[in-house]
Order: sequence, then structure tokens, then C-alpha cells
Amino acid sequence: MLVKRNYQKKASVSLRELPERYTSTASEKNSLKRDRASLCSEVYTIKKVIFICTGNSCRSQMAEGWARSFISSSKKGGSAYSAGVSPAGLNPLAVKVMSEIGIDISAQSSDPISNFDLNTFNFCVTVCSDADKHCPILSPQIKKTHWPLEDPAAFDGSLDERYSMFRRSRDEIGILVEKFIGSFF
Repeated sequence: MLVKRNYQKKASVSLRELPERYTSTASEKNSLKRDRASLCSEVYTIKKVIFICTGNSCRSQMAEGWARSFISSSKKGGSAYSAGVSPAGLNPLAVKVMSEIGIDISAQSSDPISNFDLNTFNFCVTVCSDADKHCPILSPQIKKTHWPLEDPAAFDGSLDERYSMFRRSRDEIGILVEKFIGSFF
């Protein structure tokens, strides 16, 4: 036996009510336009920064870790990366001193500059003279900054002295990155 079902539902709003229901005042429309424009500008201003050093093993890695931490706590959005002129692998002492302050950079990788299209970034920060000298030519809309930081990996001393040097470098980079993110993100 076939049962005929009635799938027709009664509309919650009649056709006569629609124009009245969807007509807004001019000020409401302008307010909606402003809100939409504000939201669109937020979406399109998500910032990207890349930190570059010679080996992409210490300074730029720590800067990337700091930046990711500050960006995530700022709730503004954005992304941070690092690269090297001649990548040398992630330095275990950099990983250790960053973990001491709760920032895990162990999953970051040591990448060559050529892995990135630098023209997709808003900011490029070189953290050593060699990287500054060898950084590819960037388009004018990219803001380039240079921080001449001492290389903690080049320091020769006991293990305790080397850790101390890495901690000083970590803290100096943290201050610079915090100011940078606060100013530009």
C-alpha cells in the first residue's frame, strides 16, 4: 500500500512580510557596510614575517619561536618563519634554552632562503651581517629590518658558558621580537 506523504511545509514568513522584514534603515545599512569593510581589512592584513641568518640554526630559529609565541598570545593572527643563507640544522642548545622558557622550537626546520617566495612576506628581518649581505632583493612593499646579533654558536667556552651565551642571545632576541610584533602586528 502506498502512503502519500505531504512534504509541503508552511513558511514561517509570508511573501507579504518579506520586504518589511528585510528593509533596513540607511544607518543600519551603512553600519553593516562598515562592519563588513572592517572584517575584510582584518582578513587581508594578516602579517607574515621571516627571520634570516646564516645557518638558520640559532638566532633566526629563536626569533621564529618567539614570534610565534607572541603572535599566538596577541590573538591578532599572523605567521612567522625562518630561513638561512646556508642552513646548518637546528642547534640543540637553541632548542634547550627556548624550552626553558616554555617555547618549543624542536619541530622547526632549518631551511634555505630559496624554499620561500620572499615577496609573500610583509617583513624580512636579518639577524646577522652575512644574511643582510646575501638577502635577495625584495620588492619595495616588504619592510626589511636588520638586527646585528652575535652568533651564540660561534662562542667557544665550557658547556655552562655556552648555555649562558645562548640564554643571553635568547633574551635579547625575545626583547627585539616582542617590540617588533607589538609595533607591526
